Amino acid sequence: MLNVARRVSREEFMRMLEERGIPPSYARWYLWLRASREIVNLYNDVIKQIARVLKAPEVSTERELERFYRAQEPLVRRYEEMRRKLRGGWKVLNWVMINPADIKRVDRRTWRILDETYIPDYDTVFTEMVDYIRERLREKDRIIASKLVKLEYIGIDSETGHDIYYDKIRKEYVVRDERGNEIKRSETLELDYTYSIETHTSHGKPIDFAAEITGKTFVKGKDRKGVEEVEKGIQKTLKEWIKENFDRQKMEKAEREGKTVPTEALLSEKIIKEGIEYKLERGREGWVEFTFEKTKERPWKKDVRLRLIL
Repeated sequence: MLNVARRVSREEFMRMLEERGIPPSYARWYLWLRASREIVNLYNDVIKQIARVLKAPEVSTERELERFYRAQEPLVRRYEEMRRKLRGGWKVLNWVMINPADIKRVDRRTWRILDETYIPDYDTVFTEMVDYIRERLREKDRIIASKLVKLEYIGIDSETGHDIYYDKIRKEYVVRDERGNEIKRSETLELDYTYSIETHTSHGKPIDFAAEITGKTFVKGKDRKGVEEVEKGIQKTLKEWIKENFDRQKMEKAEREGKTVPTEALLSEKIIKEGIEYKLERGREGWVEFTFEKTKERPWKKDVRLRLIL
């Protein structure tokens, strides 16, 4: 009789192991091994495909780029199947594809990995691995897009979670999914930012000033380097406004007294960048709009609109 791989239930598999004297703990380990192998193989296949794309030359048309996306489609389908299995409680653990000869070849010493009372947290382990695969597929999508010289990666779209690219030919921003399909396109990119300020009294006393700055600005016709310059300009604009509204009085008083204000005492030097998010929205470039909210000792809020300083 040929040793042909076939699908067996967990119960039948356990009986096969029992007949051969293999402990139940090893049975759990073996089930985990066979189930996880599917994920590991997909991860390795994604990495191999990334290596192939990296070695491939750049292209100049969308049609030439399609072959990269076609090669990725089977990987995306396998990834989506993994996610469906996880959402269903990882039903693959209820069965395995097994060649009866495999049981004779197993290393029985590995049963020590698990004792008879321990059941691994399958979902946690597999979810982490699938997350890695998702990130590698996203990385592969960016690499593929970069092969078409007209597209440049900008960041992640805060609304869809997909990647944003700058189309250097049409001078527009475009959102693409993992398959390379275009989801949205816009002439302008919105930058939503958050900054904070926090100062402490001397000798380790509590916070005596705290504020949060949230706002937005828009860019148009700028590549990754141009967007980064705008991000620097946002902070520069905010610092100038804080200096004018909070530090100037302190500096003028010190000047009248023939003193200087230490840099660490200036509120404008305390501003901290918390984060910047991107999304495709229409808006007027060249302006910084923000809300300054003082959150300690007589809280207050002020909406401000300023020219962007670059």
